[in-house]
Amino acid sequence: YNKQITMNKSLLLPILFIFLINIVSAADMLKISDFSITYNSDTQRIITEGKTYGELIEPGGSIDISIELTNNFQTNNDINDIEITATLYNITEGEDIIEKESRFDLNDGAVKLKELTIDIPSDAEEVQKQLSVTVTGIDDDGVVYNVQRIVYLNIENEDHDVYIYSSRLNQT
Repeated sequence: YNKQITMNKSLLLPILFIFLINIVSAADMLKISDFSITYNSDTQRIITEGKTYGELIEPGGSIDISIELTNNFQTNNDINDIEITATLYNITEGEDIIEKESRFDLNDGAVKLKELTIDIPSDAEEVQKQLSVTVTGIDDDGVVYNVQRIVYLNIENEDHDVYIYSSRLNQT
């Protein structure tokens, strides 16, 4: 009886290993191959997860996000209905900014560059904010892919300008 249990465990290990290899290889089929953020003509490539964009971003400005996606399948397996969602969390008291790129397909072996713009409100709180860019899609076999890049942005008004939105003069 003990021999049979040992034999079953020894068969389970190779099967589990093959299963894990398939999960890892499937995760790499849709890949963020390049990612950059541009603010006031300063473009920085963000290769590492969790990195902080090096420039201060002023409230009232905007950032451009460039994301290059690669379909690593080499044979007839497209990734369809890909959607890119950029979320800048808690920009003003509990409010998030969400921008989405319309859905598109990516043929096997193809690379596509997409861009999104996020406008920073003039009343944005001046602290570090988390920006999450999530890419989802489904391949021809029904496998769903979800890749994400998280970076941090420092929102700070360097000049602390005073803005006058309206004025009224009284005659005396």
